[in-house]
Amino acid sequence: MKISRVGFRSSGVLGICGLAFWAMASGSDGSRFEVRPGVPSAKAPARFLDRSPSGAASWLWSFGDGLTSTDQNPMHVYAQPGTYRVTLQAGSETSSKVVEVMEAATLRLLSATGHPFDITLHARDPRTGAEGDGEAIPQNDVFGYFTIPALVPISPGAPVVPEVFVKMLDARAIAGQDFWLFWGGLTDLEYTLTVTDTVRGTVKTKFNPARPPGEPANDCLGADTSGFVGEGGTPTPTVSAAATATPTVSAPPATATPTPTPPAGATRNVRVGDIFFRDSTTGNSTTTISVGTKVEWDWEGSIPHSTTSGACPPCTPDGRWNSGIKSSGNFEFTFNQAGSFDYFCLVHGQMMRGTVVVNP
Repeated sequence: MKISRVGFRSSGVLGICGLAFWAMASGSDGSRFEVRPGVPSAKAPARFLDRSPSGAASWLWSFGDGLTSTDQNPMHVYAQPGTYRVTLQAGSETSSKVVEVMEAATLRLLSATGHPFDITLHARDPRTGAEGDGEAIPQNDVFGYFTIPALVPISPGAPVVPEVFVKMLDARAIAGQDFWLFWGGLTDLEYTLTVTDTVRGTVKTKFNPARPPGEPANDCLGADTSGFVGEGGTPTPTVSAAATATPTVSAPPATATPTPTPPAGATRNVRVGDIFFRDSTTGNSTTTISVGTKVEWDWEGSIPHSTTSGACPPCTPDGRWNSGIKSSGNFEFTFNQAGSFDYFCLVHGQMMRGTVVVNP
């Protein structure tokens, strides 16, 4: 069986199973040049960008491994991991800084936050039993991907083809949240991701999304937004001290007050934000209405999204409604049929889902 693969560029928007990743520029550290990604992996290309004042007519880069370049913005590949002092002489100005290069098998993310994570991949072909480690191709501080040359060889001169994507976000600015991990594959190989919190020492192991070890099918996308606290980690508080206090009186269970269902002909608003659908009344991703009620989705933030009816996974539209991918404005749909209707974002797949429950 031939493994299906799709090629992608290494900058701009990268798509996978309806999930989009936007390349983000590395921040400047005050030096006269920039390295993208900030922490490269051995065998993966790194871009060196001249940030010196304009007017220089010549450039001489020394990459610290014995190799040099006279291009203004060269691409360089380190053969071995290590710490290298890179020097740029632009005209009469000289600037240097130390660049850390990871093992070829290690993808380091969130280094700029001061709380980095090291990620490795091991894959197995269920048809032959052959196994191999992934090679990391970091793109920026939050996103990178793996190739698996031991199982999916790349011909000399052919474009590098990503097989498994990984993205991490620092969500500690949100009350009760920690670090978020997202991953997905463009391969039917079995694979295992090992993610190490280098500060806490916590290790998480992730398999092909929603599949136990030994099953070859790949469900495209996995997400762990529970935070990265686990065995050996230091938890981020998720509840207040008052919530954990020992009660002095055992009270009977409270009776929930049902959320009012708007009458037919009314309009219900749903916020479309960064990686969420949120009903303006309930505050969650489920909207309960009556037949004849209109739902209006209102776009917030700057990341493009869609509201598209259908099941996710497998993230397949069912034809009831589809706003198309938008960055602003709103979309309306009137529900004239009772039932429960799931929907998702074409850009973010099962990371971003909602449900409209229509009562008779």
